[in-house]
Amino acid sequence: MSVAEFVAQRLINEILPLEHTGSHIMNNNPTDAQIIALLHESFQKVDRAYFSDHIGETLARRCALQMYPSGDEDIEKYNAQINGFATAAIALLYDKRLFVANLGDSRAIIVKQLNGDLSAIQMSKWHDPTDVEERVRLSNIRAENIEPPTRCFGDFFRKGGYKENPSLKMALCEPVIAEPSVHGSLPVDDSLRFLILVNGGMVHSIMEENPQENVNIKIASLVAKEFVQQRSMPVMARAVVDCIAREHQDAFTQNRLPPNCKRRREMVMTFCYIGDFALGASIQSSTLIDEGDTMDEVSTGQIPVDDHGRVAAYVDFSAFESHPLKADALTKIAAIMTEYADKTDAEEV
Repeated sequence: MSVAEFVAQRLINEILPLEHTGSHIMNNNPTDAQIIALLHESFQKVDRAYFSDHIGETLARRCALQMYPSGDEDIEKYNAQINGFATAAIALLYDKRLFVANLGDSRAIIVKQLNGDLSAIQMSKWHDPTDVEERVRLSNIRAENIEPPTRCFGDFFRKGGYKENPSLKMALCEPVIAEPSVHGSLPVDDSLRFLILVNGGMVHSIMEENPQENVNIKIASLVAKEFVQQRSMPVMARAVVDCIAREHQDAFTQNRLPPNCKRRREMVMTFCYIGDFALGASIQSSTLIDEGDTMDEVSTGQIPVDDHGRVAAYVDFSAFESHPLKADALTKIAAIMTEYADKTDAEEV
């Protein structure tokens, strides 16, 4: 069983148990803060279960082989069994409130309709070394040259076994984590039309084919076009995936793909129809909202607070992300942090 298959079987049941357990939080009119906490806990619990329940025996056999080498067994056989990872995006609709949690490069997009036009809003976080917050997190633990994604399920050699990874062994703790980004709640009102969940393969295929393309607009416009045709959900999803696959193939035959792109990634998409859809509506704009910005969609009474009634702090990096001197600033920040770390080490000695 792959990491993705294990997660698919366990994650939903952690959030919404099949057994009607009265003590479960979802059976007791949970608040926004309680649902957000449940999503965080469920993602990390499933990740721990993968290592303990699913590949725990394999890890034990591998450890024994490392301690007592045997000519009859090849450790690479075990390495292949523990090397996989999976990203995920999950949406939870409860009492007309929408929550989205994601790990890695899986993406969630909601489409709203106002005055006959549509807007695409991203409700997921891109867990990648290029993200400012992820870059700071990795820098703080001295994890350098890490490949994306920076958050996922599984991936033993960048989690529990990171000390065996030559490029990560100097990190202060596990570089890759299973802590999801959670967005919500977003009130489900009459303006919402549909929710789209796609894997990283679809996102990367669009970016490789046309780096200037707005991924959210691209996906949302294709889905909207299929809705106009009024076909079944599976047929519409297949049509969208096929369209992106054909464009990627055309770019490959015309040598328009990046040099390091040798093949198209697997693409997965699902979407949920939420409200009445006006035929002929067009995508007007795309508002990319990150973890903090999503709260702009939430009324004051629904904003999650901590036990003391305080709203979590948030810093808006949107202007920095698009600034032409972003790369220079990041380089200087990294140099300052390295110098500070060196001085701290010297003082400790």
